[in-house]
Amino acid sequence: MRVALCVLFWLGLPVLTWAEEQRQAAPLDGPIASLANLQSVKQIASQAPIAVPKVEELWSKQGVRVLFVAAPELPMLDIQFTFNAGSARDAEGKEGQATLTARMLDQGTTTLTAEQIVNGFEQRGAVFSARAYKDMFAVGLRSLTQADILEANIGLFKQVLHHADFPQAALARIFSNSNIGQQQQNESPATLAQIRFASELYGNHPYAHPAVGTPAGLQALQRQDLLAFKQQYLVARNVTVALVGALSSAEALALVELVLADMPTGEIVAPLADPAPQLQARTVHVPYVASQSHVMMGVVGASRRDAQAMYALNVANELLGGGDFNALLMHELREKRGLTYGAYSVVQALQARGAFIITFSTEAKNTKLAIEVAEQTLQRFVAEPIAPNRLQEVKQNLLLRFPAEFANNDAKLAYLVFMGFYQLPRDYLETYTRQVARLDEKTVKTTFAGMLGEQQMLKVVVGAPQD
Repeated sequence: MRVALCVLFWLGLPVLTWAEEQRQAAPLDGPIASLANLQSVKQIASQAPIAVPKVEELWSKQGVRVLFVAAPELPMLDIQFTFNAGSARDAEGKEGQATLTARMLDQGTTTLTAEQIVNGFEQRGAVFSARAYKDMFAVGLRSLTQADILEANIGLFKQVLHHADFPQAALARIFSNSNIGQQQQNESPATLAQIRFASELYGNHPYAHPAVGTPAGLQALQRQDLLAFKQQYLVARNVTVALVGALSSAEALALVELVLADMPTGEIVAPLADPAPQLQARTVHVPYVASQSHVMMGVVGASRRDAQAMYALNVANELLGGGDFNALLMHELREKRGLTYGAYSVVQALQARGAFIITFSTEAKNTKLAIEVAEQTLQRFVAEPIAPNRLQEVKQNLLLRFPAEFANNDAKLAYLVFMGFYQLPRDYLETYTRQVARLDEKTVKTTFAGMLGEQQMLKVVVGAPQD
């Protein structure tokens, strides 16, 4: 009541007087007229179409697919060139090649120093970025759309992308920083678990090593390795482009054409093979002095190639362990038994089959019990019916969250990058709600069970020795 009076006071005395008159005029035992206009969130979601950004699909003269969303609200442009050149393309024995190439990209060109590049972007309020992931090599720019500023920023962006020279002095400094990062990984049990889990699950597959590389791989890298990576993978036949900003589609395409004009055509890289399934149950212990054990358990998962399956897998994952307190893993491990603060699952779908992972931390003495409960929960989820109304509730939650995922230009750009790189159709956002809404229990369960197949669980435990 005090808050309401403060608000009314701020709005002015006439408002307060009007409110008091209305209160006195209304009978205390009269009907509440506003009830007829109230709607539940579910009713609103089912009646109103979900607004999504309008995605335009453009094609450059070089045959590069370009996805664009006009965002005239702010005089800004976000653009990203995404190459099929993540850490999965690192040369054997030189793990970290993609990441080091990305980190070195703005450290100097044939005509510009790193300082000149940094100052050039900063003086015009631009942000340059380059990063390598498992599948992707992303080079991005954020700039004002004022004509002279945008022209200068795009020119500098193009020069960095095309003419990065990887100076030896900068390479030594970046390499030293990378070594420090490698050492820091040993101080995080969660990071140790992730690295060991990927290594054990993927074996000889390119996904086995972390995107940041390995100590031995980084030690083996030379300047010519970065030049070779750039020449092979940062080419026009190996890229998709995404833009969000205050431009017309014609202006957006013209900018892309400008950057692509001098880019080598190159060759399309060969698709990655799927990793071998996990056919033998294994438990790997990584000693670490701590009161808690960090557990990762899972199998080879799904590929983005099967776009239809991903709708069902996302719903199944939400039901099992997507983070909701009603999710089965959270309910069984935290709510019922108090074994962990949080238990989660994730479907890491990549170009090739990624991983399905369950992860949690627990007191060292409870490690064995927590793993058993997690395995039993997974088995029951596959075998038993979904609780009444729970499927509809999860689907509704996904649909209600969907519009919030376009809250800013960064979020819109991320979706365009995802759609372009994984070759999803232009209308993916428009059809998403229909695809999720039509899912039934049989489809969700069958798709999830099909991903698991006959695989056996790999378990990685980082912590003090237990049974």
